Amino acid sequence: MAIQTKQDLYEKLWDGAEQLRGSMDASKYKDYMLGIMFYKFLSDKTLDAFSREAEVFDDVYNMYFEAAENDGELIYDELRTSLGYYVQPQDLYQTWVKKIEENEFEVADMQNAFSNFQRNVQDSPNRQDFDGLFSSLDVNSPDLGKDLNQRNKNLRALVKLFADLDMNELEKTDVLGDAYEYLVGQFGMESGKKAGEFYTPRQVSEVMAQIVTNSTDKIKSIYDPTVGSGSLLLTVSKHMTNDEKKVLQYVGQEYNTATYNLTRMNLLLHGVQPDHMTINNGDTLREDWPEDPDHPQQSRQFDAVVMNPPYSYNWSKGDDSAYENASLTDPRFQDYEALAPKTKADFAFLEHGLYHLDNDGAMAIVLPHGVLFRGGDEGTIRENLIKKNQIHAIVGMPAGLFTNTGIPVVVIVLKKNRINNNDNEVLIVDASKGFEKDGKQNKLREKDIAKIVDTIKYRTEETGYSHLASLNEIKENEYNLNIPRYVESIEKDEVYDVDGILHGGIPAYAIKSLSVLNNIANDTLWNDFNEIREGYLKQSVSDSELKSDIFSDENVVNLKKNLEKATDDFVDAWFEKLIKSTESDRINDIKEEMTEDAKNNLSVKDVVNGYEAYQVVANLWEKYLDRDVDMIQQAGLEKASNNGDLIPNDLIETTFFTDQTNKVNELNIEFNDVDSELKQLVDEGAENESFDGILFEDAKLLPKNKLPKKSNLIESDDAEVIEFLDKHADLTKQKQALNKEIKTVQVELNSLVEDKAASLTANDIEMLVRKKWFGTFGKNIEQLMNDALDSELAELKKLNEQYSETLTDIQQEKQLLESSFLEMVSQLVKGDTHE
Repeated sequence: MAIQTKQDLYEKLWDGAEQLRGSMDASKYKDYMLGIMFYKFLSDKTLDAFSREAEVFDDVYNMYFEAAENDGELIYDELRTSLGYYVQPQDLYQTWVKKIEENEFEVADMQNAFSNFQRNVQDSPNRQDFDGLFSSLDVNSPDLGKDLNQRNKNLRALVKLFADLDMNELEKTDVLGDAYEYLVGQFGMESGKKAGEFYTPRQVSEVMAQIVTNSTDKIKSIYDPTVGSGSLLLTVSKHMTNDEKKVLQYVGQEYNTATYNLTRMNLLLHGVQPDHMTINNGDTLREDWPEDPDHPQQSRQFDAVVMNPPYSYNWSKGDDSAYENASLTDPRFQDYEALAPKTKADFAFLEHGLYHLDNDGAMAIVLPHGVLFRGGDEGTIRENLIKKNQIHAIVGMPAGLFTNTGIPVVVIVLKKNRINNNDNEVLIVDASKGFEKDGKQNKLREKDIAKIVDTIKYRTEETGYSHLASLNEIKENEYNLNIPRYVESIEKDEVYDVDGILHGGIPAYAIKSLSVLNNIANDTLWNDFNEIREGYLKQSVSDSELKSDIFSDENVVNLKKNLEKATDDFVDAWFEKLIKSTESDRINDIKEEMTEDAKNNLSVKDVVNGYEAYQVVANLWEKYLDRDVDMIQQAGLEKASNNGDLIPNDLIETTFFTDQTNKVNELNIEFNDVDSELKQLVDEGAENESFDGILFEDAKLLPKNKLPKKSNLIESDDAEVIEFLDKHADLTKQKQALNKEIKTVQVELNSLVEDKAASLTANDIEMLVRKKWFGTFGKNIEQLMNDALDSELAELKKLNEQYSETLTDIQQEKQLLESSFLEMVSQLVKGDTHE
């Protein structure tokens, strides 16, 4: 049986979701699918807890029924004490499945189960974490089907989707929570603008989570006042150790009830214990929450605050709005001399989060770019934030990262005690150009995330990317934090040197600006140029010779050798770690360590940026390692090799049966050539009007049984038709013969591969897996250096072409053209006179 990886499970569930939801809007369908998935979790946990409490390990389902009939209240009290909830036997997910199999399931079964669960948790000590969890799942909604039969059919299909999942086993290895988070993300991408209510893109969550975990020494509590699905809270926890997570308190508030339910489910599925989570359904701006449980009337403080509030939210809507109830006597707003504008609550959300931040904590919030420079009350609030020295860093993000808006956003990092730490500068980062296109959206690459996080962690300045702005400098800019005021773009405008254009020659300063070539091949570079006058040079060799000289430069060759050695050492070390990985090794931890290792040890100073090597490894994880390491952790290398995904047949073919593989490839090339020639013959024939009605009809070749027979044609009159028929028959025969030979050779090759796959030795397996993962890795890393050199050589070629033609050359060419033109005019005039 094939090993099912986490990714296999995720894709299976999403494929099921896509097939089942039909025309229902993704933002609505997610509530049903994720809610029913969570109910399966509650049912499995109930049976597992009963099994342990009653020490029943066989036929647990039926034994639970029997125990509940005899000692129901006692059993339920024990379950409520150990779990905080329970599902009655008649309401179990397994009971739904049984009824479906017996064709007895009704929509009312699900509705009754949700109602009974709600009643059963009323006496639970963790009631607030379970109360109303399924309130947004209206199983009688017309969204599920136009009539009762259609709704019944659709709900049955959803129940079957999760029927085979063992939620207890999946929970043990974080697979369950990750699968839920994956589905939330997929629904987020499908929901478009509505996704902003519940989903923050993973890459943005990663930036914020890593910033806050790197910006404070300890995190025992995290708070998200606009919690959505809870993804930001969970992403922060992902970057903490298991010991740290054991004491971590998750706190959040969400206004939308359906999303509030989603949050609680998400946290519980990720193994967060009820006594470690406090999620509230409420309006963050209207009423300050939470209070300190030990000190009523005082706000609760948190080690980390993360937020992705609705952008430029109008908090004055309604007769009794949050804005109408707000005032500068509110301790959240009183220190900033103004309230956020009624139609733009961005700073109100920021102040709320900052108010609940502990003095030694760190906060990250995503807001629209306008908060950096808009005036009025927002300018007043921003000025006070700066004067209080509470803004630690600002990161300008690329536009188009979110499905619900295309506007550029910023991540603002805040701290309260920066004065005590003698930190009087605001780090301003322009990360707006670091992304790749992903369909209609823009997407941060792994290297982009790493660079942002490192820049903030180490407070580094880089021309065109980051700047440490002093408070005086910001004051001189009238407290305007618009990023271009502090970080100038380093995009080069095309500059033309007038003297070079007039008299020829590449300006020396233009050559000196090529930093990579000057840093690692300086002598070779300048030796291939001759000075034609002071400050101007001419290339003395061809472009190909120049490239050859640069790549043969002793320093370049040595740098490449060093990089190759570092790459080989990297591969040796990490291959051993990966194939010996076990389930006790967290895949995310391995990935982070490996990418960091690449960044630090596979760079070349002034040539290969470590973040480029980081991305090569990140790509390797996305392409192979995420799935393969998961399989190896589950079964070990040798057993995992039985899965065709770990060692695919084509890898065995190209490794052990080169001759046969080459033969198949050669035959396929020959087949394609013949096929192309045949298609060309037919296309040309279709354009021949003399063939119309004889060989073709409506530009289509007649069927074989309708084509004329050669015996009925006259050679002298129908030579062209006969030639076409002969050539068509010959090519068709060749194509059929090649197709037959390909099939024969392929069958033989498949048999060889099948036999080899069944008899792979341990050494074979290691060799094949290493080849799969790292076969092109060395070339990919070396290519980073080649790309850096080629980029500047291309720029040099452009300079050479730009300054190769002088003004004198242009004038001479102009004179020649004018003379030629006048001569032509003269000839025309003479011709007219002659007539």
